[in-house]
Amino acid sequence: VFTQPVVATDSESWARACAERGVAVVAAALDARGKAPWSIDMRRPVCLLLGSEAHGLPADWIARSEVATVPM
Repeated sequence: VFTQPVVATDSESWARACAERGVAVVAAALDARGKAPWSIDMRRPVCLLLGSEAHGLPADWIARSEVATVPM
């Protein structure tokens, strides 16, 4: 994980940059609001957003993403 680039930005700029490049944005969520991870096409370019275990992702990032529910 320490060899991967990290970017700090706001959700609107990030969503726009991904859309311009044809990259789907998928956010992982702990609650039941999203799709099963195996039902999302990961063969295309995907930016996978992961939040902290304690707090998850901010609502604005989830609102701009396709949501995958992470089963526990």
